[in-house]
Amino acid sequence: MINVALPASPAFHPSSLILSLLTLIRTLPLSALILLIPGVTPRVPWNFSAHLHTMIIEDLAGIRSKKAEERKYKARKKRKLHTGSTNAEEGIGDLQEGFGAFSPPTVGYTCDLLAMSCSKGGGGAKMVFSKLSLLSIMLAKTASTDSAWSKVCERWEKRIGDSLDVSSGVDVDERQEFEGMKSAVHELVGFISRSRMT
Repeated sequence: MINVALPASPAFHPSSLILSLLTLIRTLPLSALILLIPGVTPRVPWNFSAHLHTMIIEDLAGIRSKKAEERKYKARKKRKLHTGSTNAEEGIGDLQEGFGAFSPPTVGYTCDLLAMSCSKGGGGAKMVFSKLSLLSIMLAKTASTDSAWSKVCERWEKRIGDSLDVSSGVDVDERQEFEGMKSAVHELVGFISRSRMT
Protein backbone atom coordinates (compact mmCIF):
# COMPACT_ATOMS: atom_id res chain seq x y z
CA MET A 1 0.00 0.00 0.00
CA ILE A 2 2.80 2.42 0.84
CA ASN A 3 4.52 1.89 -2.51
CA VAL A 4 1.20 2.33 -4.34
CA ALA A 5 0.76 5.72 -2.64
CA LEU A 6 4.22 7.03 -3.58
CA PRO A 7 3.68 8.12 -7.24
CA ALA A 8 2.62 11.67 -8.05
CA SER A 9 -1.00 10.65 -8.79
CA PRO A 10 -1.84 7.69 -6.52
CA ALA A 11 -5.10 5.76 -6.83
CA PHE A 12 -6.23 7.03 -3.41
CA HIS A 13 -5.58 10.05 -1.22
CA PRO A 14 -2.20 9.61 0.54
CA SER A 15 -3.47 11.15 3.79
CA SER A 16 -5.98 8.29 4.13
CA LEU A 17 -3.03 5.87 4.26
CA ILE A 18 -1.37 7.92 7.00
CA LEU A 19 -4.63 8.02 9.00
CA SER A 20 -4.99 4.23 8.69
CA LEU A 21 -1.41 3.72 9.86
CA LEU A 22 -1.91 6.10 12.79
CA THR A 23 -5.04 4.18 13.82
CA LEU A 24 -3.06 0.93 13.73
CA ILE A 25 -0.12 2.43 15.65
CA ARG A 26 -2.44 3.73 18.41
CA THR A 27 -3.60 0.17 19.09
CA LEU A 28 -0.18 -1.50 19.13
CA PRO A 29 1.98 -1.84 22.26
CA LEU A 30 5.49 -0.41 22.21
CA SER A 31 7.03 -3.88 21.91
CA ALA A 32 5.13 -4.47 18.64
CA LEU A 33 6.21 -1.09 17.23
CA ILE A 34 9.84 -1.84 18.05
CA LEU A 35 9.55 -4.98 15.91
CA LEU A 36 7.29 -3.59 13.15
CA ILE A 37 8.75 -0.18 12.25
CA PRO A 38 12.42 -1.24 11.75
CA GLY A 39 11.17 -4.08 9.54
CA VAL A 40 9.22 -1.69 7.29
CA THR A 41 11.70 1.21 7.19
CA PRO A 42 14.30 -0.37 4.83
CA ARG A 43 11.53 -1.20 2.33
CA VAL A 44 10.19 2.35 1.90
CA PRO A 45 11.84 5.69 0.98
CA TRP A 46 13.40 7.55 3.90
CA ASN A 47 11.11 10.54 3.41
CA PHE A 48 8.02 8.34 3.97
CA SER A 49 9.43 7.02 7.25
CA ALA A 50 10.33 10.54 8.40
CA HIS A 51 6.87 11.81 7.42
CA LEU A 52 5.15 8.97 9.27
CA HIS A 53 7.14 9.60 12.47
CA THR A 54 6.34 13.32 12.15
CA MET A 55 2.62 12.48 12.00
CA ILE A 56 2.93 10.05 14.95
CA ILE A 57 4.59 12.72 17.12
CA GLU A 58 2.05 15.38 16.11
CA ASP A 59 -0.78 12.93 16.83
CA LEU A 60 0.54 12.04 20.28
CA ALA A 61 1.15 15.73 21.05
CA GLY A 62 -2.50 16.43 20.15
CA ILE A 63 -1.70 18.89 17.34
CA ARG A 64 -2.00 16.75 14.18
CA SER A 65 -5.46 18.03 13.16
CA LYS A 66 -4.46 21.65 13.77
CA LYS A 67 -1.24 21.23 11.77
CA ALA A 68 -3.15 19.53 8.93
CA GLU A 69 -5.53 22.51 8.71
CA GLU A 70 -2.61 24.96 8.74
CA ARG A 71 -0.93 23.07 5.90
CA LYS A 72 -4.14 22.96 3.85
CA TYR A 73 -4.58 26.71 4.28
CA LYS A 74 -0.98 27.39 3.24
CA ALA A 75 -1.34 24.99 0.29
CA ARG A 76 -4.41 26.89 -0.96
CA LYS A 77 -2.48 30.17 -0.72
CA LYS A 78 0.46 28.60 -2.54
CA ARG A 79 -1.83 27.33 -5.33
CA LYS A 80 -3.17 30.83 -5.88
CA LEU A 81 0.36 32.16 -6.21
CA HIS A 82 1.56 29.26 -8.38
CA THR A 83 -1.43 28.26 -10.48
CA GLY A 84 0.75 26.04 -12.69
CA SER A 85 2.10 24.03 -9.73
CA THR A 86 1.37 20.29 -9.89
CA ASN A 87 1.78 19.68 -6.16
CA ALA A 88 1.26 22.79 -4.08
CA GLU A 89 1.01 20.81 -0.84
CA GLU A 90 4.66 19.87 -0.66
CA GLY A 91 7.14 22.01 1.21
CA ILE A 92 4.53 23.74 3.37
CA GLY A 93 6.48 25.66 6.02
CA ASP A 94 7.68 22.95 8.37
CA LEU A 95 7.98 20.22 5.71
CA GLN A 96 10.69 19.98 3.06
CA GLU A 97 10.02 20.58 -0.63
CA GLY A 98 10.46 18.07 -3.43
CA PHE A 99 8.97 14.97 -1.80
CA GLY A 100 5.30 15.12 -2.78
CA ALA A 101 2.66 14.00 -0.29
CA PHE A 102 5.14 12.38 2.10
CA SER A 103 7.47 15.27 2.85
CA PRO A 104 9.95 14.90 5.71
CA PRO A 105 10.21 17.68 8.29
CA THR A 106 12.76 20.44 7.97
CA VAL A 107 15.66 20.25 10.41
CA GLY A 108 14.21 23.18 12.33
CA TYR A 109 10.82 21.49 12.67
CA THR A 110 12.54 18.24 13.65
CA CYS A 111 13.95 20.13 16.66
CA ASP A 112 10.43 21.38 17.49
CA LEU A 113 9.07 17.81 17.23
CA LEU A 114 11.79 16.50 19.55
CA ALA A 115 10.76 19.04 22.20
CA MET A 116 7.02 18.18 22.09
CA SER A 117 5.39 16.43 25.03
CA CYS A 118 2.79 13.69 24.80
CA SER A 119 -0.79 14.76 25.54
CA LYS A 120 -2.32 11.31 25.18
CA GLY A 121 -2.28 8.98 28.17
CA GLY A 122 -0.02 5.99 27.74
CA GLY A 123 1.53 7.32 24.52
CA GLY A 124 4.75 8.73 25.99
CA ALA A 125 6.83 5.64 25.25
CA LYS A 126 5.62 5.53 21.63
CA MET A 127 6.49 9.20 21.26
CA VAL A 128 10.04 8.61 22.52
CA PHE A 129 10.35 5.70 20.07
CA SER A 130 9.21 7.94 17.18
CA LYS A 131 11.55 10.73 18.29
CA LEU A 132 14.50 8.33 18.27
CA SER A 133 13.48 6.94 14.87
CA LEU A 134 12.95 10.40 13.35
CA LEU A 135 16.19 11.79 14.76
CA SER A 136 18.14 8.80 13.43
CA ILE A 137 16.63 9.22 9.95
CA MET A 138 17.22 12.98 9.84
CA LEU A 139 20.82 12.70 11.06
CA ALA A 140 21.48 10.07 8.38
CA LYS A 141 20.23 12.51 5.73
CA THR A 142 21.41 15.87 7.12
CA ALA A 143 24.91 16.63 8.41
CA SER A 144 25.02 17.26 12.16
CA THR A 145 27.03 20.41 11.40
CA ASP A 146 24.13 21.89 9.39
CA SER A 147 23.41 25.33 10.85
CA ALA A 148 19.73 24.45 11.28
CA TRP A 149 20.67 22.00 14.07
CA SER A 150 21.88 24.98 16.10
CA LYS A 151 18.42 25.14 17.73
CA VAL A 152 19.31 21.94 19.58
CA CYS A 153 22.33 23.35 21.38
CA GLU A 154 21.04 26.90 21.71
CA ARG A 155 17.66 26.42 23.37
CA TRP A 156 16.05 23.05 22.67
CA GLU A 157 18.38 20.60 24.41
CA LYS A 158 16.81 21.02 27.87
CA ARG A 159 13.26 21.02 26.45
CA ILE A 160 14.00 17.82 24.55
CA GLY A 161 15.37 16.26 27.72
CA ASP A 162 12.29 17.33 29.69
CA SER A 163 9.96 15.91 27.02
CA LEU A 164 11.63 12.49 27.38
CA ASP A 165 10.89 12.37 31.10
CA VAL A 166 8.00 9.92 30.74
CA SER A 167 7.13 7.38 33.40
CA SER A 168 3.40 6.71 33.01
CA GLY A 169 2.14 4.28 30.41
CA VAL A 170 5.37 2.32 30.15
CA ASP A 171 4.83 -1.39 30.72
CA VAL A 172 7.22 -3.07 33.18
CA ASP A 173 8.31 -5.51 30.47
CA GLU A 174 9.12 -2.59 28.13
CA ARG A 175 10.99 -0.48 30.69
CA GLN A 176 14.47 -1.61 29.60
CA GLU A 177 13.83 -0.87 25.91
CA PHE A 178 12.26 2.46 26.84
CA GLU A 179 15.21 3.57 28.97
CA GLY A 180 17.57 2.53 26.17
CA MET A 181 15.65 4.67 23.68
CA LYS A 182 15.72 7.67 26.02
CA SER A 183 19.48 7.30 26.44
CA ALA A 184 19.96 7.05 22.68
CA VAL A 185 18.01 10.27 22.05
CA HIS A 186 20.02 12.07 24.79
CA GLU A 187 23.27 10.84 23.22
CA LEU A 188 22.28 11.91 19.69
CA VAL A 189 21.16 15.36 20.88
CA GLY A 190 24.41 15.70 22.84
CA PHE A 191 26.36 14.67 19.73
CA ILE A 192 24.63 17.38 17.69
CA SER A 193 25.42 19.97 20.36
CA ARG A 194 29.09 18.98 20.50
CA SER A 195 29.29 19.03 16.68
CA ARG A 196 27.90 22.57 16.60
CA MET A 197 30.36 23.80 19.24
CA THR A 198 33.50 22.54 17.48
